[in-house]
Amino acid sequence: MGKLREDKGQSYSVWTLGVIPVFILIVGLVVDVGGALGARMRAFDVAEEAARAAAQRVALGADTGKVEFNQPLANKAARDFAKSSGLELASITYEGEYVRVKVRSTWTPVCLSLVGFGQIPIEAEGSARGNVG
Repeated sequence: MGKLREDKGQSYSVWTLGVIPVFILIVGLVVDVGGALGARMRAFDVAEEAARAAAQRVALGADTGKVEFNQPLANKAARDFAKSSGLELASITYEGEYVRVKVRSTWTPVCLSLVGFGQIPIEAEGSARGNVG
């Protein structure tokens, strides 16, 4: 009878040793996926704000009466905003009354980096409409 008790205790130990690493892996995935989503959401916010900063550098065209961007000032405003937020301005394009900004960054996982995963590239795009008045 004592032998049965020992075998049962050992099976619980083996089960526990098998479950704990799986549990740690799941918690690590949750932490890292949440961190990656947070970094991506932040990049989208920065892209939108950089686009708004660029869109404020507009004037009404003397000949056309339409919105015209002061592109050197708009580029600088978007680049400065992205840089002050810790991201890099990847591109800026002008399409009529709209300005589109793309930013990029990298995010390093916390738990997955322990098992060999490196930095994850993050890119986000935002747009804003230039408006005079």
